[in-house]
Amino acid sequence: MPLYKREFVFSGDDLTIYDFPEKTRIIYPPGPFPAIADERAAIVDALDRPLGTPPLISLVNPTSKVTIAFDDPCIPVPPMIRDTRGQIVEAVVEKLYAAGIKKKNIRLICAGGIHRKWTLRELSTILGRKVTREFRKNISCHDAEDPDSIVSLGKTEAEEEVEVNRALVDSDLVIYANLNFITMNGGWKSAAVGLSTYNSIRSHHHHKTLKVGSLIDPETSAMLSSISRMGEIIEKNTNYFMIETVLNNSVWPKAIAKHLTPIGKDIRRKPSPIIRAVVPASRITPGIIKKKISKSLSAGYRMIGVNAGKVDLVHKKTLELLFQQQNIQVEGQSDIVVYGVPNFCPYAALSNINPILVIVMSMGYYFNFYRGKPLVKKDGVIIIANPFQEQFHMRHHPSYYDFYTNHLPEFNNPEDVPEELELQFAKDERYIDLYRNEYAYHGAHSIIAWYWASKGLNHPQKIIAAGVKDNRVAEKLGLLPARDLTEAIAMAEEIMGKDASLTYHFLTPLSAVDVR
Repeated sequence: MPLYKREFVFSGDDLTIYDFPEKTRIIYPPGPFPAIADERAAIVDALDRPLGTPPLISLVNPTSKVTIAFDDPCIPVPPMIRDTRGQIVEAVVEKLYAAGIKKKNIRLICAGGIHRKWTLRELSTILGRKVTREFRKNISCHDAEDPDSIVSLGKTEAEEEVEVNRALVDSDLVIYANLNFITMNGGWKSAAVGLSTYNSIRSHHHHKTLKVGSLIDPETSAMLSSISRMGEIIEKNTNYFMIETVLNNSVWPKAIAKHLTPIGKDIRRKPSPIIRAVVPASRITPGIIKKKISKSLSAGYRMIGVNAGKVDLVHKKTLELLFQQQNIQVEGQSDIVVYGVPNFCPYAALSNINPILVIVMSMGYYFNFYRGKPLVKKDGVIIIANPFQEQFHMRHHPSYYDFYTNHLPEFNNPEDVPEELELQFAKDERYIDLYRNEYAYHGAHSIIAWYWASKGLNHPQKIIAAGVKDNRVAEKLGLLPARDLTEAIAMAEEIMGKDASLTYHFLTPLSAVDVR
């Protein structure tokens, strides 16, 4: 019997079945926690019995002006079949109406920070048709470049600028509808990023900050510490009511979940007949069709927790549940780590993924899904399975194309990007106009996204792109190109030695490692 471990590998828009060497340690995600049976009832209960504050309905009166803010469609990835934020907003609106508040005194703001703005149709994927129809004239996207809608709350003790949407201070009550499927989100990040400006965001989204600690661990993350300091100031200046939901990791909807359950360590288990047919067929399916299929996928995530009230009390409950759902105890680091990276990324939501965003997903997110120490050893090798295709969405990501085309590979180490270049992208009038009026990501977002991958790019000695379609793309990004996983693993073993330890972190659904 051959010595190998057979498992699924996601790579771009493809799904393959790969036979890893027998020595491979495969890390699997925990099973999904059971969903809350009656989500609406759980939400209402959270509003009636919040943490640290009186019930929602007693915080307002008939003359109150209320802002309901919510996370943008960047999360979760892929988008949910039925988004819990829409259910939250519906329940909140009913409470506000019951308190005698008129519709004209309720406004909804999509808290996208310096992400792109979203069309009403795109926002309806979160809010649902009922809310979107009822409040269509009262729904807007946060505009980080509109001087009339931004207010400064001063500076933190670390001299960080705290600029936020004016609605936070002009409203009698701000209600935030938040969704969590990784421990980095939620808490004061919702306001200090989602309702903030470039001037504030650059304080904690810089490579010097991002490289300190783990991005998913509030105990060590310099980024999350910075956000927490900003939160203290926001809390003093606003009347803020947080609602956070926690999702399980049922990424695949029921219809296909059973077919994509990991094959496991037993090589005698065979993939389902459907998967055995789909995998070879995908090799000859035109890319445009596979891309459409990938973009049409909706996730089967379900709510496993909901809390409301004071931000810090609520977020503590969120983190406790998320760490239980996502984290895995792992013994020791590995010389070589393999990541299969599908064409999913928060900043490619309802858009296209591009080579920079593949790096963001793999080296910014996947690499950073750890507490304690990274899964791969310092100066080890990381293998990214993805075709790295140059498919920029020119309306959504114009500054990404500019940075990729004109500034790589000169700055393929994010720490080498000069501040002057970052400011050039941030202050460019054309990019500001595209951000404000044409659904483009802020000019600085491409640079910040590149910073996001800084720690991951600088930790291993080599990163190999397995299955890259054009070697020039890999080289532009500072990666070693390989035809496939077999060649990539052989290259990695040539660098690290034949006896090098090898780990495949099975991601999608997401999971994080506690490396001991």
